[in-house]
Amino acid sequence: MKKTVLMLALCLLVISVYASCDFLTSRPQRKGSVSGYVNDAGNDSGPSNDSALPGVEVTLKDSPGNFSEVVTADDDGWFKILDVPEGSEYTATYSKDTYFESTYYGIEVIENEDTPLDTMILAGKQGSGSLSGSGVITDAGTAGSFIGGADVIIRSGMNSTDGTGVWAGTTNEFGYYSINITDALINPGCFTMEVTDSDGVYSTEYFPIVLLRGQPHNGLDFSLTPLE
Repeated sequence: MKKTVLMLALCLLVISVYASCDFLTSRPQRKGSVSGYVNDAGNDSGPSNDSALPGVEVTLKDSPGNFSEVVTADDDGWFKILDVPEGSEYTATYSKDTYFESTYYGIEVIENEDTPLDTMILAGKQGSGSLSGSGVITDAGTAGSFIGGADVIIRSGMNSTDGTGVWAGTTNEFGYYSINITDALINPGCFTMEVTDSDGVYSTEYFPIVLLRGQPHNGLDFSLTPLE
């Protein structure tokens, strides 16, 4: 009899432990949201009604492939994706007929917070010529101080901070660089520019830029912050 009671008690204990574990694993998932604007490259002055691109499909996915949600930008080119599980390394792909697709990388979602993305600019499937631009890299701490020998890498997409670039070059003694991408397979639109000081005096910085076919984008001037 005592043995039976003991076995019954052990069974109840095991059931209780499993129930507790199930409760812990089934607790509400931490969620946030992601929002942003989409503009037409024909007017890339910023997130305003004049340059808004409505009807763009924005697909947000996580890297493991557990989450995927598609929304459409409204008449103001604005979108918001709700109930996104907390995490990092989300990507958002922007697509619309007659426009080149573009991707926003490295999106982090925080519980009960909205993650506002920089404005994505889509380029229409027209135009010809190379993707070109130029600028000067300077010292953020010293006005008029040029940074020569800085390595410049251009990658497709927004917030694209790793992987192979579509163009690479080095600034001259006056901090000047000039981009010229002739590969027709490289789509115009938003790019990420990485600038690294080869001497290790300045921090590596990432800058969003826009390159369009046959429309040189000069004046891409940026500054690097000295390391302490």
